[in-house]
Amino acid sequence: MRYRSPYKARTEHLLVEPLGVFWDRDHWYLVGRPTEQEQGSRLWRADRVLDITPHTQEVVAHPDFDVRELLDRNWLKAAMQQWAQEAPVRIRLSQQQAERLEKDWYYQHALFEQLSDDGVVMTFGEEDQQVVLELLRWLGPGAELLEPVAWRAVMRAELTRMLANYAEDEAQ
Repeated sequence: MRYRSPYKARTEHLLVEPLGVFWDRDHWYLVGRPTEQEQGSRLWRADRVLDITPHTQEVVAHPDFDVRELLDRNWLKAAMQQWAQEAPVRIRLSQQQAERLEKDWYYQHALFEQLSDDGVVMTFGEEDQQVVLELLRWLGPGAELLEPVAWRAVMRAELTRMLANYAEDEAQ
């Protein structure tokens, strides 16, 4: 299989033993076991698979694998840890915002670090800048993007444009 992750500089060429597929968060995922691994499985987003070439090696059933264990988003905790290493996003939150996100089906799997001043830093992984900016707008005052630093300028420019709409009211 040839796989291209946005987190890596090069295309991966992998020999994978397929175990199953499932649909979650608007994407298909391939579950497989890289043949160089003795045990354990890995997930690959199907839209990032460039091509698959069948191999002549016989596929063996694995009674210890059950795709149902990956349903109901049980796979997210490990995936969120991996994504946080590959494309880290850090947001400073108020305690109320953190409590709200800790109840969310997706963000509950992020890392929440309590600060001494009653604030919280949430760390998760996300490659899509727009997803993060939408989250910040939704959270509102009290949320501050810490990383990636380059995205702070984009957020600042967007907020400046939004503020201009309200500055006109004051002039009237």
